[in-house]
Amino acid sequence: MIQRSNFSILAAACLMLSGTITPAHGQLISEQQRLNFGEWVVTRNDGNYSVTVNTDGSYNHSPELIELAPPQEGFYQVEGLPSFANILSVTVIMTQPLSGPGSQNFTMDNFTTIAPNADINGDTSITLGARAVTSGSTVGYGDGVFQGELTLEINL
Repeated sequence: MIQRSNFSILAAACLMLSGTITPAHGQLISEQQRLNFGEWVVTRNDGNYSVTVNTDGSYNHSPELIELAPPQEGFYQVEGLPSFANILSVTVIMTQPLSGPGSQNFTMDNFTTIAPNADINGDTSITLGARAVTSGSTVGYGDGVFQGELTLEINL
């Protein structure tokens, strides 16, 4: 059975800061470009098939997925950090899988980020890549948009 699925992710819904600096209230994260896994025909779901979007915009996918529209890496603007804050790392956590019509979800993992240190105004931009993986349950996917949620934790 061939299933057409468009799966994308909503803007990162939560920003957490950790480290020795206690963040001031008012950090803001805004979506410049949504991380989007594209639109695909899922030809079968008898294994864990995937789409990987890299931070440079390149991507690859399992041959069991037929591309209809290409994916895009995500760009997120962060404001309100301390001036020149040294970003040690960004931890990305899937808080909700990509879900949509039907009973099957896609999980997200293998997160990659580019996060330069904050500028004098406490601003930085995060570039986000990830992998979306089918359930492998043999149950087909519904036709429609699949959306999920991530948390980005900026470690200072």
